[in-house]
Amino acid sequence: MAFVSMKGPYSLIGETFGKLYGLIGEKGYVLVGPPMGVYFNAPGQVPDEELLWELRSDWASEASRKARVRRHAFHSLTKFSNVSTISLSS
Repeated sequence: MAFVSMKGPYSLIGETFGKLYGLIGEKGYVLVGPPMGVYFNAPGQVPDEELLWELRSDWASEASRKARVRRHAFHSLTKFSNVSTISLSS
């Protein structure tokens, strides 16, 4: 699973998915299945700058996708603004 843990306003979701998908593509992986958002608090509970959320999506290498075998690996990707974690794992 590829995921990004974020702290900040929900207005960053589109940009964050774009950066995550770009980094995954650079590593030669492909996304499988729909993406998912996980929200740990909500607007009104905390200021926008304190919102905690994650974006998640399953991934596979092109070879494993064709063979229908998942690769077992963990890769840390370069961090970018407001991101506390970007990881690929299976």
